[in-house]
This record gives sequence, C-alpha cells and structure tokens, in this order.
Amino acid sequence: MTSAVSIKKQIVEILNRVSESTADKCVLDLVSLDYTKMDQYVFLCDKIFDKAIEEQESVEIYGRVCAGLNARLHLPSADERRTSFKSLFLKKCQNAFENGLCQIGCDGLNEEERIIYEEMQAKKKKRYLGLLQFMAELYKVNLIPAKIITAGCVRSFCMKISQDKDYTYIEFIHKLLINLNSTIYACDGHFFDVLVERLKKIKESGEICKRDESMIDELLELHEKWVAEAPH
Repeated sequence: MTSAVSIKKQIVEILNRVSESTADKCVLDLVSLDYTKMDQYVFLCDKIFDKAIEEQESVEIYGRVCAGLNARLHLPSADERRTSFKSLFLKKCQNAFENGLCQIGCDGLNEEERIIYEEMQAKKKKRYLGLLQFMAELYKVNLIPAKIITAGCVRSFCMKISQDKDYTYIEFIHKLLINLNSTIYACDGHFFDVLVERLKKIKESGEICKRDESMIDELLELHEKWVAEAPH
C-alpha cells in the first residue's frame, strides 16, 4: 500500500470514529498523520464535507472538528491565501453553493424519466439543505465570515424569489438562518431588518403555501429574538 493510499485510508478510519466524545481525539489523530501532498488535505476536506452534510444530526460535531483542524493543521502552499484549512472549506462551500443553485429543466421527459428526475431532485435538495446547515455551523466556529452568509447566500436566495417567483428559496433561507445565532445580527442588523420586511410582504401576497408561511413566521420570531439580544 502506497503512502498516499495509506493516509487516505487512515483519514476515512478516523472520521468514521468521530462522535461527541471522540471529536477532540480524532482531531489530534488527523493532525498527526504524515501528509506529503496537497491532494491529501483536499481529500480530508472533501470527506468531512460529505459526512457533515449527509449526517446532519452530527453537524455540530463536524463543526468542532473543522475548527480544531483549522487551528492545528497548516497547509504547505506558497499562496498565503491557501495556508489554512479554512481556505479549503471556503472554496468547497462556494462551489457547492453555486452548483446547488443550478436548475436542470425536466421538459420533454416521459413518466418514468420524470419519476427518476424527481427522486434525484429530492436527494439534491436534501443535500443542499445539509450544506446550508453546515455553513451555518462553520460560521459559528468562525470559519465562514458573516458577509458570505448575508451578501452571498441570503441575498442570492432573495434574488431568486424576486426574479423567478420561486418560493423554494424560502426554505433555504429558513434552513440557513434558523441554525445561526444572534452574532450574525450584530454584524449587519440592517440587512436582516430589510429581509424581514421583504418576507412579510411575501407572506401577505397570498402566493405561498401554509408551510412557507410557517417558516416565515419562525424567521420573524427569530428576528425579534436577535433584536432583543443585540447590544444597545
């Protein structure tokens, strides 16, 4: 077994042991591996990323793992912007976020093809919701800046709602924000104040289903909580 294969095998074995009680030990085990190539760090990032968005019940644990690795693991690179584990996750999240916004048309499909298409879209949506939950967790451990959440993610979703009247993005906004804490409001309270007014108008339009209305109500309550917790 080559050294490169051995490292990747050890990464998988360690990540399979990650739990609430073992997370810190697993971080130390991952840091202690004898990395020799950049693609080994990328492999580690990819495996954590996939596990975090597939095992959504454990996303907080994987957030801790990422924070621990970012503090202890230094990547060999001449590019100063790529010397931290954080940079790999930022790039990974950006690519997954942008790809998840791409829609594939289903016109011209027969019934069997449409069923397969809908199953694939359901899996894709579940994975995308997992991505948003993981991004929220990475923000809470200081691995994603607030502006990516606000100016990047939420604003993109709002544009999709405004331009395409696609209210699917209400659920995406909800999934992202409901997993954040009030520190995000302290970074840009005005942004969220404006967002809330926009969500109120969408609800009052009568164009959305009850489920979407309920998610907006939860976001309005969350906004009130954040405002109350904000320093005055």
